[in-house]
Amino acid sequence: MRNSTSIGNMTDCSSQTDLYINIQPAFMSFNITADFQQKVSSSPPVYIGRTYIGIVDSNITVTRRNLLGTEQTLSSTTLRGGGDCNRALSSSTPSAFLSCDKVLNGSSSLQNGEWLCGRIKVYSGGSFEYKNFSGHILGNNRFNSLEESKTICFRYDNVAPVHCTTDSRFPCSSASPLRLSTRATKSPNITVGVSGWVDPYPEHGVAPEHASGVKYYKVDVYGMKHLGPDTLDVDYANRVFASDELKGNSVDITVSLPAEPAMYVTYVQVHDVAGNVRFTRRFLLYDNSSKLEVNTNAVLRVTSASADTRYTWQIHHGNIQLDWNERYHNDHYVKNDYFCHVKPDTSNVISGVYDQVTGILPVIGTESIHGITSFKYQWCLNNGSNTSWEYVPDFTNQSLSLSLNLTDGETYEVWIKAQDIMLNTIVESVVVHIDRSVADTADTWLVRDGASQIYVHNNTDLSTMVVQFRAWDVHSGITSVLWALGTSNEVSDLENGALPVQKRDDQVNCPRGPDCYCPSVGPCEYQNYTLDLGSAGLTVNNTNTGQHNREYYFTFSITNGAMLKGFAHLDVLVDESPPEVGVVQEGSIDGPDMDYTSDGHVLISWQGFKDHESGIRYYIVGLADRCLTIDELKQTNAIHNIIQKATTESLSLGFPAEGRYFTSLAAVNHALEPSAVICSDAVDADADVDPSDVDSLIDVDFHQQYSACAHWMGSSDI
Repeated sequence: MRNSTSIGNMTDCSSQTDLYINIQPAFMSFNITADFQQKVSSSPPVYIGRTYIGIVDSNITVTRRNLLGTEQTLSSTTLRGGGDCNRALSSSTPSAFLSCDKVLNGSSSLQNGEWLCGRIKVYSGGSFEYKNFSGHILGNNRFNSLEESKTICFRYDNVAPVHCTTDSRFPCSSASPLRLSTRATKSPNITVGVSGWVDPYPEHGVAPEHASGVKYYKVDVYGMKHLGPDTLDVDYANRVFASDELKGNSVDITVSLPAEPAMYVTYVQVHDVAGNVRFTRRFLLYDNSSKLEVNTNAVLRVTSASADTRYTWQIHHGNIQLDWNERYHNDHYVKNDYFCHVKPDTSNVISGVYDQVTGILPVIGTESIHGITSFKYQWCLNNGSNTSWEYVPDFTNQSLSLSLNLTDGETYEVWIKAQDIMLNTIVESVVVHIDRSVADTADTWLVRDGASQIYVHNNTDLSTMVVQFRAWDVHSGITSVLWALGTSNEVSDLENGALPVQKRDDQVNCPRGPDCYCPSVGPCEYQNYTLDLGSAGLTVNNTNTGQHNREYYFTFSITNGAMLKGFAHLDVLVDESPPEVGVVQEGSIDGPDMDYTSDGHVLISWQGFKDHESGIRYYIVGLADRCLTIDELKQTNAIHNIIQKATTESLSLGFPAEGRYFTSLAAVNHALEPSAVICSDAVDADADVDPSDVDSLIDVDFHQQYSACAHWMGSSDI
């Protein structure tokens, strides 16, 4: 075997010690030298004759000692004396010197912690002749022999040191087999720390001496190289640092890296006394110059928002989807690709905790995209507080889906933070507004002479129509208002155009009044719109002449800030003929006409008014001391006349004073065109009238009216 129990050049017996080995000792080779040194200097008694003193016996035994200390003899031999180990030894033939070379069988099946021991025994002794006083030899007697022995063992230890985190039998205050002051550094100087290593004794061992113990550490730093597009390997030809043997329970050493940014691997060798070695490694990246950059040809946008709004408005309440594909990159990492798979180090049997299986730069590779190792996000609602930063899941997809409880009118700002392994960052944000509803419209009608809610036009000249309506969107405001006029629904064969949207300047609030409002997003604006067809081009295009008793159709398309289109419709009938007149009388329509009353009021009834095109909208009823014209009936604030509108065919009016009163009545159709005014034959209001005299009064009045009528006829030119 190659191992020797000698210490240096010292070969004396006392310098021979046990030796830890990590190979099977198939045999033991002995080089034995023994000599006898007599220390008695006085003369023997006179009755002692010749003496024979020296080495009288010697043997070698090879044993196998298990973990419990029990020994098993494997081989043994007896030694002879003399310089050639060929002289027989006995008490009568002792030898003063012994020199032998012997090889004995060992073992090829030692278990970790077992010992192979060689025990050398040398016996000194001899014999002497004794005689009588006459000098005649009487006989021979032997000395009691003395034993000297030396046991030397090869202690078998074939287990390399381990870190304490892997063996619970040992106290442990070190979290890692190899510590680096940083794994990704912008400084070329790093500190390598080693602690917590033990040389484990066998599981059934009873003493630490069954293991040889940690002897020293050694630190090496190498560069890395690509074996292919997807695999990194250690570049053993590029060793940038090598330490001396480092001893102690805890070791820290400073390593200076080359100036050029690169990826490196730090190896630590842990040697035990028996020659077993455990390797551990960690990867590190030195980079003091690379940076993150933005590709201006790619954008960060909310892809769930409408493209029609340049991705600023989301028109549904589903997830907010962001995408930033190809926008962020670190060209240095794209070019050098430090993040791919690292070839396993099977030659040094590095695995588990001894390899970089977790954390930064693991052997399985670092997940990245364009040199980016993570994306984070945060968001806020309506300029409120930001949420905490969170990691983007599946960040290599370069997209994010946010499931939020969306409501129309909300505004979300989302920040995206791109980060590389050196913690370089770029932060950008994007804003998205929420609105899935179209604009609201109301009060769409014609207006004329201060009147509204008109749906029938009174003239075949269509250019005289004026349309009013309200349009608003409290979430996104109004972007555009388009109109079309046609002879059928949603057709613009007569004319079309656009109405301006009147917006206030940014940061300017609405004045007092119901017309203005402020949407959730955007400036305040006005909601009342007026379309005057007199300035719409119908006359120029000669499309202004309509037909009586025909319908025309307005279509309004209102687009809000989210580019959602809503529609309002107005159907207009042209009716340029006034209503046909009927009859009116004081009193119930199915009773006699009342000429006198002592009550303070009168029931006025009428019937027979018709409008075949648009129908009757209302009636104007006047009570005065004479028949009124249509213009007088329209003056509802007249002092001496009682004017009221009615939608039924009867009305009760009170008399302001006693006297004779005439009822004037006109029917107004839905085009607001009045009929001719009809007037009753009057009623006398007199509180002193006796009902019994009513018949004679009627007769007298009849004759008076007849005489007046005849006088009128007589004065005519007929």
